[in-house]
Amino acid sequence: MKRVKLCCIILIFIIAFSAGMLKLIDMRCDEMLATVSEIEVLLEKKETARAIEKTDELNLLWGKYYKLLSCLVKHDKLSEINASVAKIKPLIKSENAEVFSELKSLSYRFSLIKDTEFPYWHNIL
Repeated sequence: MKRVKLCCIILIFIIAFSAGMLKLIDMRCDEMLATVSEIEVLLEKKETARAIEKTDELNLLWGKYYKLLSCLVKHDKLSEINASVAKIKPLIKSENAEVFSELKSLSYRFSLIKDTEFPYWHNIL
């Protein structure tokens, strides 16, 4: 009976830990998506200086979350995001129109992480 109780406790711990990590991924991706959206809005309003400040904030957030997400998400997805985050500030400074496509790509990649890491039926089967 002790083994059954111990197995149940371990199983409950694993489920709680997994649910917590999924919630954390969800929250972090939402926060990064919100920051990317704010940068897009600022660029559409032609507020380049504030957009650069927001880009610096995005770089800091990404630096923090990269360490956390690298334990949970495949490295190739994170390296693509890392490259996109690095490109945004130089594109804004050079006033290149390609910055909007890079921001859309970044938003898509964060959404993709969110969708692929959650255990939906289409991900499991």
